[in-house]
Formats: sequence, structure tokens, C-alpha cells
Amino acid sequence: MTTGLRRGDIEAIRVGDIHFDRNTIATRNRKAGKAIPERPLPEAIMTELSNHVAGLPDGQERLFTDKFSPKRWEKTRQQVALPDLKSHDLRKTVAVHEFQSTQQ
Repeated sequence: MTTGLRRGDIEAIRVGDIHFDRNTIATRNRKAGKAIPERPLPEAIMTELSNHVAGLPDGQERLFTDKFSPKRWEKTRQQVALPDLKSHDLRKTVAVHEFQSTQQ
């Protein structure tokens, strides 16, 4: 969610898209079919991704093998006590923060 990526783009991430040495991720926009420039990720997220990748079966290229569902999001949102947000709301929030940082 901190990347501003669409849910479908997140689902399509491959292990090779993650650059642990630079704390970035680069992938393709499934909707437009074009490459997305590398995006920085917080160190805490990179640590979690590293742990997740270490637990993947040998040869698995995709980071996630299951689809994200609204029911799963609702359960996750409640577990971490987020307000009533849709996953797309977080994408818009990232975009606003990125725009504001370029204006300063």
C-alpha cells in the first residue's frame, strides 16, 4: 500500500522485481502494460518482504499466489485498527503525498 500501486499490480509482483540492495520495487502496470519506475519502500516493508521471500518454495517467481479479496481486506483492516478505508483509498493517499513532496 505504501507504493501507490494498483491491487492488480501488487498481485503481479515477481520476486525479481524487488531490489533489496536499493530498497526499491519495479514492476509493470497491468492496466497500461508499461513499466513502472522503481519505487522506494520503507525499510520495515523490505524486511517483511525479505522474510516472505525466504519462506517461498524454490522456483516460485510470483510474490503472492492468491488474489486479494474485499473480505480479506476488511479482516486485515479490522485487525490493524484502520478506519473504514478501501484499499484504493490508500493508493490515492500515496499519490497526494508524492505530489506534495514534489511541490516543496
